[in-house]
Amino acid sequence: MEYLAIGVNLILATLPHILVSSIITILTLVKDNDSFKKKIFILLFSSLVVISPDILKIMSILSSHSLWLVPILGLILSFIYVQLNNENKLNKVWMIFSLIILFGHIFIDFIGNGARLFYPFIKDDFEYTIINKIDLLFIAILMTSFILLFFYKKKTAIVITSLSIIGLYLGALTVSKMHLEYTLKKEFKDEDIVLLITYPDDDFNWEFQVRTERLIVTGESPINKTNIKIETRTEID
Repeated sequence: MEYLAIGVNLILATLPHILVSSIITILTLVKDNDSFKKKIFILLFSSLVVISPDILKIMSILSSHSLWLVPILGLILSFIYVQLNNENKLNKVWMIFSLIILFGHIFIDFIGNGARLFYPFIKDDFEYTIINKIDLLFIAILMTSFILLFFYKKKTAIVITSLSIIGLYLGALTVSKMHLEYTLKKEFKDEDIVLLITYPDDDFNWEFQVRTERLIVTGESPINKTNIKIETRTEID
Protein backbone atom coordinates (compact mmCIF):
# COMPACT_ATOMS: atom_id res chain seq x y z
CA MET A 1 0.00 0.00 0.00
CA GLU A 2 2.90 2.34 0.73
CA TYR A 3 4.31 1.95 -2.79
CA LEU A 4 0.82 2.45 -4.25
CA ALA A 5 0.42 5.70 -2.32
CA ILE A 6 3.83 6.89 -3.51
CA GLY A 7 2.88 6.04 -7.10
CA VAL A 8 -0.44 7.89 -6.87
CA ASN A 9 1.23 10.95 -5.35
CA LEU A 10 3.87 10.92 -8.09
CA ILE A 11 1.18 10.82 -10.79
CA LEU A 12 -0.80 13.63 -9.14
CA ALA A 13 2.35 15.74 -8.76
CA THR A 14 3.19 15.23 -12.45
CA LEU A 15 -0.34 15.94 -13.74
CA PRO A 16 -0.10 19.77 -13.60
CA HIS A 17 3.01 19.65 -15.81
CA ILE A 18 1.35 17.37 -18.35
CA LEU A 19 -1.96 19.24 -18.34
CA VAL A 20 -0.33 22.65 -18.86
CA SER A 21 1.78 21.24 -21.70
CA SER A 22 -1.32 19.61 -23.22
CA ILE A 23 -3.24 22.90 -23.10
CA ILE A 24 -0.37 24.75 -24.81
CA THR A 25 -0.12 21.94 -27.38
CA ILE A 26 -3.85 21.98 -28.13
CA LEU A 27 -3.71 25.73 -28.69
CA THR A 28 -0.61 25.71 -30.89
CA LEU A 29 0.26 22.38 -32.53
CA VAL A 30 -2.95 20.37 -32.73
CA LYS A 31 -5.34 21.23 -35.56
CA ASP A 32 -9.09 20.67 -35.37
CA ASN A 33 -8.98 18.48 -38.51
CA ASP A 34 -6.13 16.27 -37.28
CA SER A 35 -7.02 12.61 -36.83
CA PHE A 36 -7.57 11.33 -33.30
CA LYS A 37 -4.43 9.19 -33.63
CA LYS A 38 -2.31 12.17 -34.65
CA LYS A 39 -3.69 14.28 -31.79
CA ILE A 40 -2.78 11.57 -29.28
CA PHE A 41 0.74 11.26 -30.74
CA ILE A 42 1.32 15.03 -30.48
CA LEU A 43 -0.01 15.15 -26.92
CA LEU A 44 2.10 12.18 -25.82
CA PHE A 45 5.21 13.74 -27.32
CA SER A 46 4.50 17.07 -25.64
CA SER A 47 4.12 15.18 -22.34
CA LEU A 48 7.61 13.78 -22.89
CA VAL A 49 8.83 17.30 -23.61
CA VAL A 50 7.40 18.75 -20.40
CA ILE A 51 8.81 16.04 -18.11
CA SER A 52 12.21 16.04 -19.82
CA PRO A 53 13.79 18.30 -17.13
CA ASP A 54 12.90 15.71 -14.48
CA ILE A 55 14.26 12.91 -16.67
CA LEU A 56 17.56 14.78 -16.86
CA LYS A 57 17.46 15.39 -13.11
CA ILE A 58 17.10 11.64 -12.51
CA MET A 59 20.20 11.28 -14.67
CA SER A 60 21.99 13.65 -12.22
CA ILE A 61 22.02 16.57 -14.67
CA LEU A 62 21.34 19.24 -12.05
CA SER A 63 21.10 22.06 -14.60
CA SER A 64 17.94 20.52 -16.07
CA HIS A 65 15.74 23.22 -14.52
CA SER A 66 17.95 26.16 -15.50
CA LEU A 67 16.50 28.81 -17.76
CA TRP A 68 19.49 28.65 -20.10
CA LEU A 69 18.78 24.98 -20.87
CA VAL A 70 15.17 25.64 -21.96
CA PRO A 71 15.95 26.61 -25.60
CA ILE A 72 18.63 23.94 -25.91
CA LEU A 73 16.35 21.17 -24.70
CA GLY A 74 13.51 22.59 -26.81
CA LEU A 75 15.70 22.52 -29.93
CA ILE A 76 16.81 18.91 -29.42
CA LEU A 77 13.27 17.64 -28.82
CA SER A 78 11.78 19.70 -31.66
CA PHE A 79 14.33 18.22 -34.09
CA ILE A 80 13.29 14.71 -33.04
CA TYR A 81 9.61 15.65 -33.33
CA VAL A 82 9.81 17.05 -36.87
CA GLN A 83 11.66 13.93 -37.98
CA LEU A 84 9.05 11.60 -36.51
CA ASN A 85 6.10 13.69 -37.64
CA ASN A 86 7.43 14.50 -41.12
CA GLU A 87 7.17 18.24 -40.59
CA ASN A 88 9.45 21.03 -41.74
CA LYS A 89 8.43 23.74 -39.26
CA LEU A 90 11.42 23.36 -36.95
CA ASN A 91 11.48 27.01 -35.79
CA LYS A 92 7.79 26.97 -34.86
CA VAL A 93 8.02 23.65 -32.99
CA TRP A 94 11.23 24.81 -31.27
CA MET A 95 9.48 27.91 -29.93
CA ILE A 96 6.43 25.91 -28.79
CA PHE A 97 8.48 23.21 -27.07
CA SER A 98 10.57 25.87 -25.33
CA LEU A 99 7.34 27.49 -24.08
CA ILE A 100 6.06 24.09 -22.92
CA ILE A 101 9.22 23.49 -20.88
CA LEU A 102 9.25 27.06 -19.55
CA PHE A 103 5.59 27.31 -18.48
CA GLY A 104 4.64 23.63 -18.21
CA HIS A 105 7.59 22.68 -16.04
CA ILE A 106 9.85 25.52 -14.84
CA PHE A 107 7.01 27.90 -13.98
CA ILE A 108 4.95 25.19 -12.25
CA ASP A 109 7.99 24.25 -10.18
CA PHE A 110 8.66 27.93 -9.42
CA ILE A 111 5.17 28.39 -7.93
CA GLY A 112 5.37 24.96 -6.31
CA ASN A 113 8.49 23.54 -4.73
CA GLY A 114 11.06 25.82 -6.37
CA ALA A 115 13.65 25.43 -9.14
CA ARG A 116 17.32 26.17 -9.66
CA LEU A 117 16.67 28.76 -12.35
CA PHE A 118 20.25 29.97 -12.74
CA TYR A 119 22.24 26.81 -11.97
CA PRO A 120 25.27 26.43 -12.01
CA PHE A 121 25.89 30.19 -11.73
CA ILE A 122 23.59 30.44 -8.70
CA LYS A 123 22.95 27.16 -6.91
CA ASP A 124 20.03 28.34 -4.75
CA ASP A 125 16.42 27.40 -5.45
CA PHE A 126 14.08 30.19 -6.50
CA GLU A 127 10.40 29.92 -5.65
CA TYR A 128 7.19 31.81 -5.02
CA THR A 129 5.11 29.01 -3.56
CA ILE A 130 1.38 29.44 -4.11
CA ILE A 131 0.32 25.88 -4.99
CA ASN A 132 0.77 22.70 -3.03
CA LYS A 133 2.73 19.86 -4.59
CA ILE A 134 -0.60 18.07 -5.06
CA ASP A 135 -3.18 20.82 -5.54
CA LEU A 136 -6.35 18.92 -6.45
CA LEU A 137 -8.34 22.07 -7.23
CA PHE A 138 -5.63 23.31 -9.60
CA ILE A 139 -5.52 19.87 -11.24
CA ALA A 140 -9.32 19.88 -11.62
CA ILE A 141 -9.26 23.33 -13.26
CA LEU A 142 -6.51 22.27 -15.68
CA MET A 143 -8.23 18.96 -16.45
CA THR A 144 -11.55 20.68 -17.20
CA SER A 145 -9.84 23.22 -19.45
CA PHE A 146 -7.99 20.50 -21.34
CA ILE A 147 -11.14 18.40 -21.87
CA LEU A 148 -13.05 21.40 -23.20
CA LEU A 149 -10.24 22.32 -25.58
CA PHE A 150 -9.68 18.73 -26.75
CA PHE A 151 -13.24 17.61 -27.41
CA TYR A 152 -14.60 20.90 -28.69
CA LYS A 153 -13.24 23.06 -31.46
CA LYS A 154 -11.02 25.85 -30.25
CA LYS A 155 -13.76 28.42 -30.03
CA THR A 156 -12.63 31.79 -28.74
CA ALA A 157 -15.07 31.69 -25.81
CA ILE A 158 -13.73 28.34 -24.59
CA VAL A 159 -10.10 29.44 -24.89
CA ILE A 160 -10.69 32.74 -23.09
CA THR A 161 -12.80 31.11 -20.37
CA SER A 162 -10.28 28.31 -19.72
CA LEU A 163 -7.25 30.58 -19.57
CA SER A 164 -9.14 33.15 -17.49
CA ILE A 165 -10.15 30.60 -14.84
CA ILE A 166 -6.55 29.36 -14.57
CA GLY A 167 -5.28 32.94 -14.32
CA LEU A 168 -7.91 33.93 -11.76
CA TYR A 169 -7.09 30.95 -9.52
CA LEU A 170 -3.36 31.64 -9.52
CA GLY A 171 -4.03 35.36 -9.14
CA ALA A 172 -6.30 34.80 -6.14
CA LEU A 173 -3.64 32.66 -4.46
CA THR A 174 -1.00 35.31 -5.13
CA VAL A 175 -3.17 38.06 -3.62
CA SER A 176 -3.95 35.88 -0.58
CA LYS A 177 -0.26 35.13 -0.03
CA MET A 178 0.72 38.79 -0.39
CA HIS A 179 -2.01 39.83 2.07
CA LEU A 180 -0.87 37.26 4.64
CA GLU A 181 2.75 38.38 4.36
CA TYR A 182 1.69 42.02 4.70
CA THR A 183 -0.37 41.14 7.79
CA LEU A 184 2.52 39.23 9.35
CA LYS A 185 4.92 42.10 8.73
CA LYS A 186 2.42 44.45 10.34
CA GLU A 187 1.92 42.04 13.28
CA PHE A 188 5.66 41.84 13.95
CA LYS A 189 6.53 45.40 12.94
CA ASP A 190 8.23 46.01 16.28
CA GLU A 191 10.57 43.08 15.66
CA ASP A 192 13.38 42.86 13.15
CA ILE A 193 12.14 40.16 10.78
CA VAL A 194 15.01 38.03 9.53
CA LEU A 195 12.98 35.44 7.62
CA LEU A 196 9.36 35.18 6.51
CA ILE A 197 8.08 32.03 4.79
CA THR A 198 4.54 31.26 3.65
CA TYR A 199 3.46 28.12 1.81
CA PRO A 200 0.23 26.15 1.24
CA ASP A 201 -0.59 22.93 3.08
CA ASP A 202 -2.92 20.03 2.21
CA ASP A 203 -5.97 21.60 3.88
CA PHE A 204 -6.25 24.83 1.86
CA ASN A 205 -4.37 26.83 4.50
CA TRP A 206 -1.20 28.87 4.48
CA GLU A 207 1.52 27.65 6.80
CA PHE A 208 3.94 30.36 7.87
CA GLN A 209 7.15 30.87 9.77
CA VAL A 210 8.43 34.19 11.02
CA ARG A 211 11.94 34.52 12.38
CA THR A 212 13.17 37.62 14.16
CA GLU A 213 16.32 38.24 16.11
CA ARG A 214 14.52 37.05 19.25
CA LEU A 215 11.64 34.79 18.13
CA ILE A 216 10.67 31.92 15.87
CA VAL A 217 6.91 31.91 15.27
CA THR A 218 4.97 29.33 13.27
CA GLY A 219 1.29 29.11 12.48
CA GLU A 220 -1.39 28.93 9.82
CA SER A 221 -4.03 31.02 8.12
CA PRO A 222 -6.93 29.95 5.84
CA ILE A 223 -6.28 30.85 2.22
CA ASN A 224 -9.76 32.35 1.85
CA LYS A 225 -9.73 34.28 5.16
CA THR A 226 -7.52 36.79 6.94
CA ASN A 227 -7.25 35.44 10.47
CA ILE A 228 -3.89 34.20 11.74
CA LYS A 229 -3.46 31.29 14.13
CA ILE A 230 -0.12 31.12 15.91
CA GLU A 231 0.85 27.56 16.78
CA THR A 232 4.34 27.91 18.28
CA ARG A 233 6.29 30.84 19.64
CA THR A 234 9.90 30.09 20.57
CA GLU A 235 12.29 32.57 22.05
CA ILE A 236 15.89 32.49 20.84
CA ASP A 237 18.51 32.61 23.54
